[in-house]
Amino acid sequence: MSYKKIDEYTVKELLPSFLERRYDECINGNVSIENESIMSETKYVWCNSYYKNDGTLKKVYLKQSIKDLFKNIETPYSFAELEYFLAFEYVFNDVIMQKEFATSNKKHKTDIYLTNLNFAIEYDGKYWHKNTKIQDEENDKILEDNNVDFVRIREYGLTTYGKKNYISETDFIETIKECITYINKCIENKIDIKKINFDELQEYVDNNSVYYTGIVDNQFSNEPIKNYIKLNPDILEDQNKYQDLICLIRLYSDDSKESFFKGINNDDLVLKFYKDEQLRNSDGAMINWSMDFFDLNNNKNLQEMLDYIISYDISNFDNKSFVERFTESSLEKFLLSLEQGSICDEERIDIIMDYINSFKRISPNYYRMWRIDEIKEKIARFKSQQ
Repeated sequence: MSYKKIDEYTVKELLPSFLERRYDECINGNVSIENESIMSETKYVWCNSYYKNDGTLKKVYLKQSIKDLFKNIETPYSFAELEYFLAFEYVFNDVIMQKEFATSNKKHKTDIYLTNLNFAIEYDGKYWHKNTKIQDEENDKILEDNNVDFVRIREYGLTTYGKKNYISETDFIETIKECITYINKCIENKIDIKKINFDELQEYVDNNSVYYTGIVDNQFSNEPIKNYIKLNPDILEDQNKYQDLICLIRLYSDDSKESFFKGINNDDLVLKFYKDEQLRNSDGAMINWSMDFFDLNNNKNLQEMLDYIISYDISNFDNKSFVERFTESSLEKFLLSLEQGSICDEERIDIIMDYINSFKRISPNYYRMWRIDEIKEKIARFKSQQ
């Protein structure tokens, strides 16, 4: 098959579904971009929609170049955090996100920080904070040790543990009012709450959220990757095509690269991805692909892949950094590798167990969260059957 460079591929070739669902020619001055290069740096307005907690449908717009679209698959904050940030920005002006505080041996980034008031706001969504009481309290202690007052907005359904500065989320505006009332008590009632126009606040949040949120969701997260592979079935034999695919993949942020594995039914290509030094994270670590994306029973390269991952992890990280990089997904792969027989000698199992035991000392929160004791029991049962 003939070769054409990556910048010669068009939006219609690599992003047809995304183009149909997320691009509105009318909003963009009746401009068609079907034949625009996938690497184009011209910015266009893209549209997404989602259902808010109250069940209403909201549209979100983002002006972004085609080349940069997939850098925003994941952000360091949720959309709920973004909306609260904008609300507090409207009231207090000097507000930032992701402010880091530290003690002698720990650090924590707070979701929202009011710089003039030295006050932090944390937003606890149910997905991430359902069973994190100990970790949340440790982060509270870091803020307290830095003399930072704070509130925690707890998504509806999460307990407040009876704490005065833990606020249960209700209606968006009512939650904002409750937070401001608490903040006001901490700063000796310097804010005249009656003067705040909450209708204008809501309008400010709605009008500005478009500048902060990404537009690519999981539905389209690897569409260009899948279509490029489909258009180039000889990609493993043609090094130029493979390198162009890597170029396309590298447009993704580190945290979102694993999503491009979805729907790629080429075991040999997947194995090559795993071993490719070019696809390391920015800190040199192997990207943690989720095993959910594979047909485990039919993947002929699974044992080699698993053995390579575990060997790479052990040989490239010292004790502490290994534990920091070894995620829940890694544990899933490790257990699977035992079952598949890709790790079968006791010496290697014992080495990995030494690392896993280090969790209790270095990362006690993860030790509990990932149920390490259960994993150790499974490993003990496996060894007893050898």
